[in-house]
Amino acid sequence: MSPFLDFNLEDVPDVTLAPDNTEHQLTCRSCEYNEEKHYLRLIFEFADDPTVEDIFHYASLPKETDEPKTELFKKRNLKALCEALQVPLSFEDPAEFVGRSMWAVIGIRDNETYGRANEIKKISGPV
Repeated sequence: MSPFLDFNLEDVPDVTLAPDNTEHQLTCRSCEYNEEKHYLRLIFEFADDPTVEDIFHYASLPKETDEPKTELFKKRNLKALCEALQVPLSFEDPAEFVGRSMWAVIGIRDNETYGRANEIKKISGPV
């Protein structure tokens, strides 16, 4: 330890990924609306392991230009997210998602830009 720091940086664990096809409790720590692209960007943290990297999840919102099937797909996904996090279906502010938890099955995806990351494969339900 240095005289300035009262903690040891030698013991800081590396960031990890949750194993593929495992169920975890996730807590929403941030939710923002992107007006230009018309989606909610949610950041989830793993309630059971602080070493696992957060999940960035995007919930597309229906647009007037969507085909009926696409519109229903987006609405169903958003409804499942609201129900699992116990957010009112008539929510008025993305901040209503923050601090709420749900169960989800986690997968691993490969991204050319960002590398390997966890993703939500399936929303299991409320905590």
